[in-house]
Amino acid sequence: MIFSEHIEAEISALRDLTKTIDSGTLNEAIWMLAINHGIVCLGVGKCAVMAERLAASLRSIGIKAVTLSTQDLMHGDLGFIGDQDVVAISRSGETLELQSALHAIRRIHEQQDWGAFAPARILAITMAGSSVAKLAHCVLPIAAEDGLLPGAFLTAVTALSNALIQGVMEIRNLSPEQLALIHPGGTIGQTLRAT
Repeated sequence: MIFSEHIEAEISALRDLTKTIDSGTLNEAIWMLAINHGIVCLGVGKCAVMAERLAASLRSIGIKAVTLSTQDLMHGDLGFIGDQDVVAISRSGETLELQSALHAIRRIHEQQDWGAFAPARILAITMAGSSVAKLAHCVLPIAAEDGLLPGAFLTAVTALSNALIQGVMEIRNLSPEQLALIHPGGTIGQTLRAT
């Protein structure tokens, strides 16, 4: 019984994505990821794992992307961000470490003279109306119902990340030849070289 309830909750979270995220906001997020000076992905706990997965997927299509620890950001790594865009992932949107990091990023953006460059934008994947959402320039809301552990939320973030990657690939019009250059090994590389 618990197994089927859990699976149904995850299926429901996936269905809810199409209801909670409008196409205009999704397109804004895709363009933000496609046209940038680099992406810094942030999360705490399980969301840090999702942030690393998104960064790895972005790198696999030629986008400069890294994951940074919110703790390290508060101890000097903020200097790395500069004009790079930020993706913040948080189930509740109330994680204090992430809020502190985003406040610090916004402070830097407000106090520096960027000249011809635009300061980084913040994309949040989180609960609508949360503290993290309020610190972002663009919000992709996920309202997955979970128990103590974020199972359905993580499933929804995985699906949303996959959709974002597909959207970025379309905007950048990546050819199989271009992908083959960054995937020389493994089954993907073999398949791309065969086309």
